[in-house]
Amino acid sequence: MKKKIVSLLLALTMMVSLLPVQVLAAGDGGAADAPVVTELAGEEQTPENSADTEEPEESEAPAEEPAEAVEEPAAEEPVTEEASVSASAEAAMTAAAAVPTLQKGVSPTAEATVLAGAPYSITELNAGKVFWNNEKNRPLLAAESFYYRRSADGGKTWSNLRSFCYPDQDKGFTGTAVVCVLMESKPGDYMYRICATTDGKNFSEDTWTLTLHVKENSTYDFNFLFCVGKDYNGNYPILKLYNVVKDASGKEVLGDELKNCFLYSNYTSTLPDGETEYDPAMGKLEEQDNFQRFYTHLSSGRYAYRAFGYNEETKSYDIPLGGMTLQLPLEQNDVFTGENQYAYIRCAAYGVDATKKDGTGFGADDFEVELNCPVMNSTAEMGASFEKDGHTYYPTMVFAQSRGCLYGIYVGATKPGYNSSVSAGEFFAAEPAAQLELEKLDTAAQVTYTVPSDATFNLYRQMNNFNTRVVEPIIDWKDNGDGTKSATYEIKRQTSNSMAGTDLYTWRLSDATHVTRAGFYQQSDIKEEAYSFTLSFDDGLNPNNTQRISHDRSGLGTGAAPRDEADIQVGLDPTGYKVLDGTSRLRAYRFWELISSDTANIIIEPDFHWDVLSGDATFTTVNGGNAGNNWADVTPGTEDSVIATWYDSIDVNPQDHARTCGLFPATSPERVAVSVVAGTGTKHGTAEADVRYNPIEGNGSARPYEWDYSFDTWFYSAQDTDPTLNFTVSGTGKVAVEYALVAANEAMQTTMTKYSAASGTNGSYTVPLSAFNGLGNGKGGTVIIKMTDDTGVSYRLVRVAKVTPTLENVTHPGDPFAPGDTVRVTFNGLYRGINKVAGTFNPTDLNVTYTTPEGDLILAGAKQYERMDTAVLEFTIPRALTFEDGADSMNYVLSDGHISGNMYSASNPFNFMYTMTDLGMPTNFAALLLRTLSSHLMDISIPVQKQGYDVRVNVVDKDGKAVENATITLTNSDGTDLTPVNGLYKDSPYDTYRYYVKAEGYVNNAGSFSLSAGSAAQVKGGVLTITVVLKKTMEGAWDGTTVTEPKLENGVYQISTGAELAWFAQTVNAGTNNIKGKLTRDIELAGFPWTPIGNTSKGFTGELDGAGFAVRNLYIYSTADSQGLIGRLGANGKVHDLTVTGSVTTTAASAGGIVGHAPQKTSVINCLNKADVTAATCAAGVVGKVQAFVQNAATAKNAPAIKNCGNTGTITATDAKFGNAGGIASVSSNYPMLGGVFTDCINVGGVAASKKAGGVTVTTNAKKLADGGGNYYLSGCLNGSGDEPIIGAEKTADELMEMLKDRTDPVGKGLYEALQRQKDQPVVDDVIAKIGAIGTVTRGSKASIDAARKAYDGLTEDQKKLVPASVLKTLTDAETAYANLPRSSGSSGSAYTGGHTFTTDLEPGSITGVFVDGKKLDSRYYTVSGSDVTLTADYLKTLRSGKHTVKIENATKVATGSFTLSGSGAVQSSRTGDPGVAIYAAMGAVSFLGSAAWLRKRKET
Repeated sequence: MKKKIVSLLLALTMMVSLLPVQVLAAGDGGAADAPVVTELAGEEQTPENSADTEEPEESEAPAEEPAEAVEEPAAEEPVTEEASVSASAEAAMTAAAAVPTLQKGVSPTAEATVLAGAPYSITELNAGKVFWNNEKNRPLLAAESFYYRRSADGGKTWSNLRSFCYPDQDKGFTGTAVVCVLMESKPGDYMYRICATTDGKNFSEDTWTLTLHVKENSTYDFNFLFCVGKDYNGNYPILKLYNVVKDASGKEVLGDELKNCFLYSNYTSTLPDGETEYDPAMGKLEEQDNFQRFYTHLSSGRYAYRAFGYNEETKSYDIPLGGMTLQLPLEQNDVFTGENQYAYIRCAAYGVDATKKDGTGFGADDFEVELNCPVMNSTAEMGASFEKDGHTYYPTMVFAQSRGCLYGIYVGATKPGYNSSVSAGEFFAAEPAAQLELEKLDTAAQVTYTVPSDATFNLYRQMNNFNTRVVEPIIDWKDNGDGTKSATYEIKRQTSNSMAGTDLYTWRLSDATHVTRAGFYQQSDIKEEAYSFTLSFDDGLNPNNTQRISHDRSGLGTGAAPRDEADIQVGLDPTGYKVLDGTSRLRAYRFWELISSDTANIIIEPDFHWDVLSGDATFTTVNGGNAGNNWADVTPGTEDSVIATWYDSIDVNPQDHARTCGLFPATSPERVAVSVVAGTGTKHGTAEADVRYNPIEGNGSARPYEWDYSFDTWFYSAQDTDPTLNFTVSGTGKVAVEYALVAANEAMQTTMTKYSAASGTNGSYTVPLSAFNGLGNGKGGTVIIKMTDDTGVSYRLVRVAKVTPTLENVTHPGDPFAPGDTVRVTFNGLYRGINKVAGTFNPTDLNVTYTTPEGDLILAGAKQYERMDTAVLEFTIPRALTFEDGADSMNYVLSDGHISGNMYSASNPFNFMYTMTDLGMPTNFAALLLRTLSSHLMDISIPVQKQGYDVRVNVVDKDGKAVENATITLTNSDGTDLTPVNGLYKDSPYDTYRYYVKAEGYVNNAGSFSLSAGSAAQVKGGVLTITVVLKKTMEGAWDGTTVTEPKLENGVYQISTGAELAWFAQTVNAGTNNIKGKLTRDIELAGFPWTPIGNTSKGFTGELDGAGFAVRNLYIYSTADSQGLIGRLGANGKVHDLTVTGSVTTTAASAGGIVGHAPQKTSVINCLNKADVTAATCAAGVVGKVQAFVQNAATAKNAPAIKNCGNTGTITATDAKFGNAGGIASVSSNYPMLGGVFTDCINVGGVAASKKAGGVTVTTNAKKLADGGGNYYLSGCLNGSGDEPIIGAEKTADELMEMLKDRTDPVGKGLYEALQRQKDQPVVDDVIAKIGAIGTVTRGSKASIDAARKAYDGLTEDQKKLVPASVLKTLTDAETAYANLPRSSGSSGSAYTGGHTFTTDLEPGSITGVFVDGKKLDSRYYTVSGSDVTLTADYLKTLRSGKHTVKIENATKVATGSFTLSGSGAVQSSRTGDPGVAIYAAMGAVSFLGSAAWLRKRKET
């Protein structure tokens, strides 16, 4: 319980830490109510559950392996099915009555203002301030509880109901850590009508309607508040505000100061009532948080502030403290969500705590400080240096927004010889006191590089994500005269005072012919003062590689290989087209990123190429970091220009590709990035093309609805003969729509077609994509949509890609698809589009998402970061599929395909590509969980055939005779009980079926069979017959219901019948769980469903003594956990000297033959399991799940003691991902620590599991405290994995039999007999194969019949018992049929040969008995073939002459008739010429079929 409470508190803490700052503040935004900023704690990882999510008791298939508790909390006893139904109905009524309502005092309407394209975090919902959870009597704040309808026309029309969360195909819309975010990319007023639910079904009648006023930057006026802290002297500075302008080079500089811009607290120049007069330019001190407030009213734009401190000497504010440039109003992000705009300004100063080589400290001229703020695209201006406590500092006034505004901070010496300090992702809390920091600058390492003379080498240092700078050598390049050159650089080294980070430095080596090489430096290895490195192109894993344009992925590291898609993105505009304002910098980036690790995010880029396909734009390329020409400063020409961008191969860490590095390929040709730059000589308009990713009904997205060229792809199928791109266009006046296609071949030669008119009417258009088949590499490229209307020309670009989907029948491999089959779809040609971006966003999952014809959602997720092609879609075609009348086939179509997912990111991550500056991006540590939709996937059509069989279940005894009055329950894999028609299960589709057959006096039989295309060979006469053999019960067998109290002797119940064992179980489960029982004989449970002894969490704490006897034919088929003869043992519970036969199956977690679950202080001794056991995650022969620690001697002392136990049954763990199975016992996780102590245990049964399979157990305790010695398992029994050291030794069957041959105890004897049967089985299988090879009996069958008989007769008596009765009957029937075959014409023989055949219209294969003159014939006197019965000649010879009656029957019907023999019984046969039996009416006419005079059919009552 403590564990659960701690988990819940952690979850609450993480949820609060993710809430925006405004959530934690009070007030309405007035002067006295300015928000108090609280530092937030966040990580780039998945948070725990929110407060509105109940913690599960125990996950059956956890995503990770949890450490299991040794002692589990007590739970309530299970309720009956009837009670469960009643409780569910009551819960539904309660839920309907307890839907959420608006909190008291909350207005049903609200409004807010936000900039176009900026996210709006709905603070009120995220903070639980709107709706009340009436079910739990607390505020409702889980995002999955909120749904909305959107209106863009003032409430006249509304969208469908949408969720703020992402879809899950099993759970619906989920995501308790998701934040409610809205985003609109176009100006206007948008209404969101929000309702609430706690179950996803019953919604609140109360609604809360938010009206979002979306403004353009240029038209947005707003109030703004600066909250300024103290300077380094403890005084409050004054603030000055400036416009920001650009100089001739495009650099931002200070413009005019805004005079008299500061106002009173009511944002006017009039003093509010009740306030004391003060000068607004000097600010107003707010005592509640000790910040000086400056109020102003501004228009959207960039502003610079500068602070000036008070000078005691001059008595004026003239000490420069520095400042920054801000983009105002502030965009909402993960920390700032205020409708009321404000900024906290804090003084930060940096100095150096080090001594120079001359023994003096670092003065103002000896070091420099640089603070970069990528969020604001601003480098802080430093103030005048000052002295404090013997150190020199440089101050500045920083924008302090906690983790919502991150900085890159550089402190370095101005002279060589010293380390420098680089801190990326730093932030400042909003506090009034100044923050003073001292950095350590020790001596740096000098590193000399020697490279080929004609090569270019550079060393780089990463300042921030996407901000990497060249390190200049301190000793410039010198030619060595041997074809090499050398230069010396300084690299920060690791010292006792300066712990260097890792991978801050990267290098690059390139020339005109070779593939560029690059790598990362692990600074932890740079400890000495001097190093020398030689780099060349002729070593490493790919020496002298000149294949600069290669698409080979085989050289990638183990981690990069499943991730790299060789994709590219260029930061121009989401449309792919832009009207540039003069020369503008376009930035291109490779994806998968070439990073040192998933967390360090140190980036290398390849060599890029920029090709102008049309137009006259010009550009100059720039190396943006450790890259080649990845940036281009583009100047528009007079014509609209089309530019293609791509990159070469690059070899990263060429000596050791390890995990994240490798020989990375050039751009995938179909992903070449295309940009359209507007020309100055063309009039450009406002027409827009609307391309949509497919929607999910009921799901919103944290990104704009508009198509984004960088992140979306229109996928089309390679199997589609006429694929198209579909879109709509809106424009002014007459609109003309054209398109051009751009594609690249494998050599990266890019081609652009001429513009063609797009087909369309009423604003809807299509572009044929089949033209890409003969363009470039044939796999797609870019469609340029060109629109011309009365306002001018505009464009939208769309990436398209050809995908090859492959369909596989999982249920019946190789067969056509049929209803009930599971279909697996794999893809070739998908791209993620949304990738991990260093420090910006982190997709946790992306899913191929489709909707079935029934409206169900199906998803296939690629693993985090891995290629989208790794997604595997699996779904099951419904069995109840409706075919059109007379149709035997149909197409089952998956539609609305797209990519859905969620990611941790800033609240507006998709804008980063288009707003990136040279300062790069900070690592985002205040990440929110957002859900996204993207791309368009083609429909997938699955051809489905109507297939099935007419099935009969034939119940016989061990001699093959029909069992009277057998009851058959047949269930399909959906759990539906099927009903036969006239004894046939008509049109049974391909599936796996379970049967349960019971008959009085017999042991009930349960099993399964599967139908597939291969089953057709078993069909005879149109019917597929499944034969079920029942065994007679032993005396005293249980009837499945009777409960009898056994005799009590000396405190021990003496159990002699199944009814008494049932009483024992019932008593334990009712709560009297500490009792003792002893078997006095074998117990026959006869295959009736069994409820385990100890089926509650309290378990069975008593003792069950098997006394060497067996519980036979145990049968469990359950959906509950902890199944077995005994479900759960409680503390001090024990079972011993017992054998169990039968079968135990559960769809839940754990099951064992003897015990389902055994915690510490329990024991299982001298027990043998012969039952087959199946469970999901934890299956074993003796104990399904042992749960105690065995990591040390103290804990192992109390672990379950399992001694001298054995297993012969087949053990299967069915969970495809988390299945664990052991021959004797199993654990579900934490393999080195959990388990029991095993002594003298042997397993000879098969063990199969997906995750771990152990011969004895799956515990991998390194100290082998779980191994008491004497444990063995049969060689070859495992089908799964196992780690060393594993408990027990592997032995062959002969070795084990030698060990067991002299044992007489039930365990040893049973194991020996099982091994003997395993050795006998191949011999028996050979006999079965020979009998099966006989086939249809003809005159040529004698050799095969004789061979089968000889093989059978050669078996031992024990081996003959392994031959099924039905197989043996096949042999005897064949012998009889052969003996009764007619001789050929003219031959002589016995007086009675050939017999006579009667044809009925009974169902083929269903005949169970033949009667002549009212007496049932022994099966040796007739043969059956389909609906025909042949009386043998030998039998006819025994009959008197004259008329005889005949009756032929099956389980539900009889056919009757008569025949007449001639007087003497010996006449010349007209057919053979031999003496025979004459039947009145011609031979061919004596037939039961179709003659009412000879045969009548009636229903048996």
